[in-house]
Amino acid sequence: MLKSAAATIDNANINLQEWSTDKEADETLYIHWQFHPKDINKSKICQTYNTTLKNYDNFQHMRVTMARPKNLRDVLCHTNIPMVLNNNISDILHNLLTQTDNT
Repeated sequence: MLKSAAATIDNANINLQEWSTDKEADETLYIHWQFHPKDINKSKICQTYNTTLKNYDNFQHMRVTMARPKNLRDVLCHTNIPMVLNNNISDILHNLLTQTDNT
């Protein structure tokens, strides 16, 4: 099911020109910050921007996203779930739903 959703997203016909001309997209400043527990938080980033740069740039909106850094579990315990024909969760759920609809 996840692979199917990923394939749908990958194969989607995205009109990049239409997205890039979107007025809100052109007026939004995006800040991607790597999270650290002892580092600055989102509200402090927004406050600093509002008091220093907001009136000097052309952005109307600002969005701050925080990314979690990789940890040992990400490196050591990477899991790849194999696809087994007719024995995946999506297949089982589909069969169960089909059985309940037929009763």
